[in-house]
Amino acid sequence: MAMAKRNVIQSQYDALETRGRRRQPTKKTSSEDVILPQRKREQLTSNTRDLRRNFEMVAWAIRRHLDYVASFRWQATTDDQDLNKELEAWMKRATKPAMFDAAGRHGLDRFIRIMEAERTVNGDVFCLKQNDGTIMAIEGDRVGTPTGGGARLKGIDLTEFHNGIKTDRRGKLSRVMVCERDSGSLTNPRVLPADFFWHLFYIDRFDQYRGVSPLACALNRFRDTYEGMEYALARAKVEQLFALILTRSGDVSMGDISGGVDGDGNEDRSSYEIDFGQGPQMLDMDPGDDAKFLSSDNPGKNFKDYQQFASMVALKALDIPYSFFDESFTNFYGSRGSLMQYLKSVDAKRADLAEFLYSWTGWRMSVAIRDGELRVGNRRIPELVGEWRPVGVPWWDPSKEIDGHLKSIAAGLDNPQRIAKEATGTDYFENLELRKQAEDYAEQLGVEVSFTASNQQAMRAGDTEGEGDTEETPTEDNADE
Repeated sequence: MAMAKRNVIQSQYDALETRGRRRQPTKKTSSEDVILPQRKREQLTSNTRDLRRNFEMVAWAIRRHLDYVASFRWQATTDDQDLNKELEAWMKRATKPAMFDAAGRHGLDRFIRIMEAERTVNGDVFCLKQNDGTIMAIEGDRVGTPTGGGARLKGIDLTEFHNGIKTDRRGKLSRVMVCERDSGSLTNPRVLPADFFWHLFYIDRFDQYRGVSPLACALNRFRDTYEGMEYALARAKVEQLFALILTRSGDVSMGDISGGVDGDGNEDRSSYEIDFGQGPQMLDMDPGDDAKFLSSDNPGKNFKDYQQFASMVALKALDIPYSFFDESFTNFYGSRGSLMQYLKSVDAKRADLAEFLYSWTGWRMSVAIRDGELRVGNRRIPELVGEWRPVGVPWWDPSKEIDGHLKSIAAGLDNPQRIAKEATGTDYFENLELRKQAEDYAEQLGVEVSFTASNQQAMRAGDTEGEGDTEETPTEDNADE
C-alpha cells in the first residue's frame, strides 16, 4: 500500500511522463564541465566565433552588450584631495597601453572591452599577472589539455587536470594549464599557480569551474536566422534572373537554345525573340501560347514575422530587448521600460568586471609602491580607496528626468551622490568643484552665468508664458462677463 501511494505521488510530475511527443532529456546528472568537455568546448567556441564574424546581428548584439557592461571610470575617494589628484594622475598613466598590457597594445578601456567580449564568446577568459605590473590576456580556448607535442608533457599528470584546470579537494582552483596553438591543436603546456591569474567566467552552477558562453542557447536560432536570410535572398535573385514564363503549345523551343536542329531536321529556333534590354516589348503570340512574369511576395510576410520572432528570442540570450535592434518596434514608454529592465539585468555582469578592477587596482598599486612609481607616505593600500563606476546612460528626456530627480531629493527619497553616480557616471563633489571653476572663470571675464535649478525653471516658465500669451476670443459662455 505504501509503495502504491509513492508511485501515485511520483506520477504527479507531468514532466517525468514519457508520451513520445517531445525529445526526452538525458537521465544523467553531471557537472557542466563533464557535459562540455574540451573538444565540445572548442566546437562551441568555433561556432560562436563564426557567427560573430559573419552575421551582423550577432556582432551587433555583442557590441551593444559591451557598451552597457564594459565601460568604467575610476574616482579616488580618500579624505585627502591632493592625494586624490595624485592617485588619479597615476591611474591615468598606469592604464595606458605601455604600462597596462604586457603586449603594449591595449589600454585598460579597450582591454576590458575585449576581455568581456572573450568571456561572452568563449565562456571565460584568464588574465596573467606580470612582475612589471602589466597583465597578459589568455583566451579561454588556450587553457586546456594539450592535443599535441607529447614529448613536452613529461612530469605533468594530465589526469589531474580537467579542461585545463586543477582544483584542490575543496574545489578551489589551484593550477592552470596554458598552451600554445599549433594548427588547431594545443601544444607546449605550461602549468602555473592559480594565484597568478584572474579568471572571469559565466557560470550558473556551484559545481562548475569553466565558463559557458551565454550565447550557447541561442546559436541555433541565430544560425537559422542567418541562413534563412541567405536563402530568401537567393530565391529573390532567382526570380530576378528568370523573369518571364512562356507556356507553349508548339514543339519548338524558346530562342536559339541548342544551336542544332529539331526532330524534323529544321533549325531549332522559335518565332519569339525577346531582349528586355531594348525597353518595352510587345509579344505577338501564337494561338494557345501564353506568357507571364514570375513574381511573388518574397520574402513573404510569414517569413518576415518568423525572422523577427526568432531574432527577438535569440537576443534574449544577452537580455537585449528587440527595441534596441528595431527602434520603431515600440513607442517611447515601451523603449524606456525595456531599457530599465535591461539595465537591471546588467548589474551582475558589471559586478564581475568591477570585482576584477578592484582586485587589479590593489595589486597594481602594490607593484607601483614597490617600484617607487607611486609615493603615498605611511598610507597602506586599504587606505588608498577609490571607486570604479560604470559609465552612466544618457537621459532620454532630460527635462522631465531632472525634475523627477530634484523632487526625489527634496522628498528625501534619493540623494545627489547616487543620482550623479548612476544616472551620469560622474562624482557629485567633483561636479560641484568643476562648476565653481566655471563660475569663477566667468566672473573674471565679466560674463553672467547661472546654473541653479530655480533659475532654469524660471526660464522655462517664462518661455511657456510667452508661448501661451494670446488674446482670448469671447464665446457665448463668457460674453456677458
